[in-house]
Amino acid sequence: MGFLAGLTQPRSLMNTWYEVFDNEQVQYVTRQQVGGLMIGLAASAALSGALVVWAQTYVSLWLLLPLLAVTWAGLGWGVFRWLQRMRRVMWCIKLSDRCIAGYDYARRKTRLDWTKVDRVVFAKRGLVVETDGGPCLEVSHLFPDYAAISHRVIEYAEFYELPLFVNGQPWQHLSVYQLYPFLDAASGQAP
Repeated sequence: MGFLAGLTQPRSLMNTWYEVFDNEQVQYVTRQQVGGLMIGLAASAALSGALVVWAQTYVSLWLLLPLLAVTWAGLGWGVFRWLQRMRRVMWCIKLSDRCIAGYDYARRKTRLDWTKVDRVVFAKRGLVVETDGGPCLEVSHLFPDYAAISHRVIEYAEFYELPLFVNGQPWQHLSVYQLYPFLDAASGQAP
């Protein structure tokens, strides 16, 4: 009887209203970049193997292997950092009054609660929603609705009193002439 009683009682539904923005071009471009990286890594591994086989007759393996190990360690670290950066580029963004969620090139979901966000940064590549030491979301300027996304993110950032940065500087410290240097030449006066 308890099971059936639970079915007949109205549930408390919380409205989860999202605005969804997506751009398959961003996903395609990012996947192409990651695919190119993987092809490059495979070619580098084949080249390393060929180098070891060729160098056995000319150079001691005790000299070559540590050199290759250091090279591959550096390459591995660089690839890891680059993949982390690609993972924060989102092709689908969901905005709500509680959180921002996005999907990366591999369709992995990253969800950030607005109360956990530390800052919103407008950079040359796009809009970045950052947490301190945690995951970040990057919205590429390639989105056709980039202006609408930016305005909505600014509204949520202002509501949650999050700092806004433009090219690494708080927006309050910028002048129009720093953002648009051509205005200085057009006006004929110095700032």
